[in-house]
Amino acid sequence: SNNQHPVLDGWQEIEADQIKLMQGALWNLLGNAIAYLSLFVIELVLATIGHSQSLHADAFNNFAGIVSSGLLSLGIWGGIHNHQSHQSKVTALDGWEAERRNRLMRFRLQDLFTLMSGVIMLVMAVQVIVSGVSNLFKSHTVQAVSGVTVWGAAIASIVMLVVWYFNRRGGQQLDNSTLLAAAKDSLSDALTSIGTLISLSGVLLFKFAWLDSVASIVIGFFIFAAGLQIFRDSGLQLINYSDPQVEKNYINTIQQIDGVNQVNAIDVQYSGSLVALSLVIAVSPRMTVAASFQLSERIEQVMRNQYGIIDTKVMFMPQT
Repeated sequence: SNNQHPVLDGWQEIEADQIKLMQGALWNLLGNAIAYLSLFVIELVLATIGHSQSLHADAFNNFAGIVSSGLLSLGIWGGIHNHQSHQSKVTALDGWEAERRNRLMRFRLQDLFTLMSGVIMLVMAVQVIVSGVSNLFKSHTVQAVSGVTVWGAAIASIVMLVVWYFNRRGGQQLDNSTLLAAAKDSLSDALTSIGTLISLSGVLLFKFAWLDSVASIVIGFFIFAAGLQIFRDSGLQLINYSDPQVEKNYINTIQQIDGVNQVNAIDVQYSGSLVALSLVIAVSPRMTVAASFQLSERIEQVMRNQYGIIDTKVMFMPQT
């Protein structure tokens, strides 16, 4: 229609593509949650039957995976749901830019729920470590570990390697940072399960009762490290922290575009997997409005093609 801004039409197309990618990521994460839930039940039952602290710790590591996958799924679902319930058409020319930015902001739900999953992982890690230390000092009173626990750790190792593979492949195909983060988490979980398998084998072969408690403490630290990394990364994205080197690369690219005399200011905004830029650039004071519009379109196209930046807002200042 004539009353719809052409740039907004382009944005709506980009937004629809992003929603499709998010829907694909959502199915991956729901598959993760089912895998984690199955392993949690299997390992918890076998750890109870077989009297293993390390397998019990690995079970709660997988419980953290259930919570993490659930929260990430909720964050993505929130973005999709907001899209479906927010289909208003912007007809006022001065409103389309604000509308586009408001729509972009909802993808930050992914970062918020990722941050929450990191906090939960940290709490669980502390509980696992405290429990492991407590049992280490009373290991002489703990019942002997049963061979059935090895099967639980072996199953968990195989399943988590499969989950890691599909998360990594899905994250690369869908270009989704949430799935790529989940892939790192599931690889850590797979290594944790493999470590549990090795420690349980050592307990059964060499009769080192203390090894089971030590392994559970090590697993606790693995969970803590993974949770801390997730908390740090999502927290930095929520406050729009940007790597100075990345900003420098952006500035160098923009300053090479004909018509741009200098980049005076740059602000990077993160919203889930999406990145947006706000710029203040200095141009010739003789530049016409038409030329400045064409330049802003060219800058946006270059940044999208070279860095995958979804939205670039440009303000102009005359070069003094």
